[in-house]
Amino acid sequence: MALEGVASPARQGAKAQLLQTVLKQGGAKSAAALRRWAREGRPYRGLVFTLEEVEAAIAAEVKPELTAAKPAPSTQPSAPEPEGVRAAQAEDGKGATAGLTATLRCEPWPPDFLPTSVAAALRVVGDAGVGHSTITSSTCTDLLKSLYEGPKGARYPDLVLAVGPAVRIGAHKAILSGWSNFFQAKFASAFGDAGEAVLDLTSQSPDVVRAMVELMYLGRCEVLPAHLPELVVLADFWQAPLLAEAARKYWHMLPIVHQLEVLSNLDENSAVPQAMVGALVDSLSGSFNNATQHLQRGTASACWRLLGELHTWLQHTPSVPLGNLRGWLSLEEDELSIAVERFVLAAIKAADELTKQQLLSRRSLKTWLPEPMLRRIVQQLATLGAFNEGQVAFWVSWTLSGGLSCEMLLDLYEDLERKVDLQEPGDLQVFEGLQPAFGLALAEESLLNPSAGFWERHWHRGDNFGWVMRHAARVLGEAALRGRPVPPLPASCAAAALEAAFARAKPLALRVAGPEAVAGTYQAEAGAFRRRGEGPVLELRRTDRTFGGPTATVSRFDVVWKGLPVADYKKATSLWSIEDIHAVESEEMQPPLALLLTRSAPWERMVLRWWYGGEVFRPEPGLRVQVEAISEAEASCLKSSLGPWTAAFLRQVAEASDVLAVQNLCRAVQAEKAPAPVSSPLKPASSAAPPAPPEVCCDEWQKAAEIVRGAAKQLCQLLQDLQGDLSPAEAKHLLARKRRLESEDTFVAAVRRLEKPTAKDDLGDG
Repeated sequence: MALEGVASPARQGAKAQLLQTVLKQGGAKSAAALRRWAREGRPYRGLVFTLEEVEAAIAAEVKPELTAAKPAPSTQPSAPEPEGVRAAQAEDGKGATAGLTATLRCEPWPPDFLPTSVAAALRVVGDAGVGHSTITSSTCTDLLKSLYEGPKGARYPDLVLAVGPAVRIGAHKAILSGWSNFFQAKFASAFGDAGEAVLDLTSQSPDVVRAMVELMYLGRCEVLPAHLPELVVLADFWQAPLLAEAARKYWHMLPIVHQLEVLSNLDENSAVPQAMVGALVDSLSGSFNNATQHLQRGTASACWRLLGELHTWLQHTPSVPLGNLRGWLSLEEDELSIAVERFVLAAIKAADELTKQQLLSRRSLKTWLPEPMLRRIVQQLATLGAFNEGQVAFWVSWTLSGGLSCEMLLDLYEDLERKVDLQEPGDLQVFEGLQPAFGLALAEESLLNPSAGFWERHWHRGDNFGWVMRHAARVLGEAALRGRPVPPLPASCAAAALEAAFARAKPLALRVAGPEAVAGTYQAEAGAFRRRGEGPVLELRRTDRTFGGPTATVSRFDVVWKGLPVADYKKATSLWSIEDIHAVESEEMQPPLALLLTRSAPWERMVLRWWYGGEVFRPEPGLRVQVEAISEAEASCLKSSLGPWTAAFLRQVAEASDVLAVQNLCRAVQAEKAPAPVSSPLKPASSAAPPAPPEVCCDEWQKAAEIVRGAAKQLCQLLQDLQGDLSPAEAKHLLARKRRLESEDTFVAAVRRLEKPTAKDDLGDG
């Protein structure tokens, strides 16, 4: 039985087109060379062709000189793709393995035992009232094909395999007994179940059982790569030695992405024989080592295709298989872990084009790498230098493109800060320009993988990284404005995030505090903000300096009011002013009541100096503008983003902020969370004691405790097994299981969760 190399229709079409081009240009000489290279498995232009593909292309050409020298068909197996870099690409873009199947073939076909089994099956068919004349072919292969009718299984069965509530697959006991020692013993026994017409297989996958039956009748079957482990286990359970042995020999010949998919569906508790898993891991290790050599030599076109297919598969892979894959790569001394780490390093160093850099920067290409490996990769890349003639090295951008933990980002920042040449203005400027990128990466990682402890430890830092933290908080606030939940943060940090959100929101009303003449609420109106009510109507608006306009028009920038700094006033490109509406509409230029020289909105969280008018303008530090109301849609998004916060934590955030809009929002959400008072006929509702703040996340703590308790039992069992009389290979395997269990993401996260058993430890002293 042989496992055919799986290739997508797109790749097959590319091969056929290349073969046709070569044959048209080179004629019979090219045909002879292609045949020789196919027999030797040598790549041509990065592709390896089988002899069957070459012969098919030659036969398609009408030139007689190409078909005259056709040799006898070779019995050699199909050659692998170049140097172990085997990849398959999906056409629909839903995954590197979407729509692709592995075809298992039995060779030689049919096996020696099948004629006897077919004869027995034919007797059953005859007993069912169908004569031998119904079977049209006299050969064993044709007889088996006649007995098989597709997904429903066998025709005229004497056994039904019940795989699910609505899945029934027909089979013949004689055929199954010929393949499987398990079925032979079952149906030949004297027990009552030997005569049963329905066999319950509800614990098995319908696709796997259907593939097994198809193999028994047709000598071939098609399965998805993800189903290969289950098929191997089922073959082992059924004691079908031909299928089990063939799978052990050939299943590691799948393309790399398919091999990774198979490996991602295995864990330490899988029933797949260890020898088969070892063969798969060895094959992957060799493939990645060969790919690394190609990257280092500069002949890596197939490697970049592999990375593209890997990205396509990873972005659609569920979290459990990804966790399994990270577990297999978490052993530092394992050959596969070393090979993958070298491959990723080589790819980053070889990314000399924008398209390659964009591909490597995809977050999905980091999701399958365990955190210790990512840390080692970053540490090795840091030795290359981060800056070169005012340019940032690509590896720095790669680290900031997502996938690194908050602690790793901090370590990288501090490492770069130590290495930056303060005497080189270019490097220093580039490093300072990287700070917003670090803040963005920190915010994205916090949204995907919340880390309350990290923010608690580093939020109050006063160094450069403290600025990065504040920028990250602003990014989190802007995300909250779009409805993204705010991760667990210290109260003061959460307040800063909400202040940033209100600064970015579209205000409907502003509150001006300061001198009584300008204080009050200003509503959005006609592209500005106006205060109405008692007294004159005031307008708060921004004016931008215009260049090249009509000289006869006098603008606010043409008059420097007494008391204003002349140099700053002439350099200003925008100003905010509070003026009487009648003065604004008047043709005469009147001095504003208050003035601010900046393009930034005055309600943003920054130090702004207002100038208050009169006979002479003077600084007015007490004048301040805040957002009082925003649109209903944006307010609803902010409320939904605060859903996980407790009432106690909302109180802390409101107390930590002096922005009126933040205080009002926290009080509104807190009021929505408060339970409705229950009145009693014996006690007035007003005298009821206020409800205690609910304790949240207790369920999470209990789940974490269960995870740690279960892992502890497994570790104890492993330690007990290690004390026995073991061979070196068995001891190595048990130690690998122990290290993998200790480094599993779920176990590590559970331990961290138990270190902070209550919700108020995450969100503040609630």
